[in-house]
Amino acid sequence: MKKFPFTNAGFLALQHDLYNLSDEVLKIEADLVLNYFDYWMDNHFELSHNQLSYLKAIDPRAKPLLIFNTSFAIQNRLPIILNKARNSNDSEQGKIIWHKSTLSASSGGHTGYKASGTLEINIAYQLVEIHQPVFAKQF
Repeated sequence: MKKFPFTNAGFLALQHDLYNLSDEVLKIEADLVLNYFDYWMDNHFELSHNQLSYLKAIDPRAKPLLIFNTSFAIQNRLPIILNKARNSNDSEQGKIIWHKSTLSASSGGHTGYKASGTLEINIAYQLVEIHQPVFAKQF
């Protein structure tokens, strides 16, 4: 599979390609997301060195939920929306990632298994102020 730009449009194009795969191949992709997230991201998106470093540094208390929800959404062909703000510089300083999910699954009854919902991944940048050290005047 080709690499896509890590933009809103690139994310939609990747979903289009993924969701046209057979159920079996899509399950393999979802399993790769679940078990090798950083590797999967690097193999599906054009990421800079700074972006890869940031990806690996996402807090391990937050990352598993993002990974699980991404895998679940892909396996069930559910919409994933990337809201990625434009970064004004090459640095990843001040970058914040969070997601919102309405994903749900049910099993049983007349309908059997049913998955629904949307995953929204948000990336924004806070202004990072760089303060110059203040030195005492020397007389």
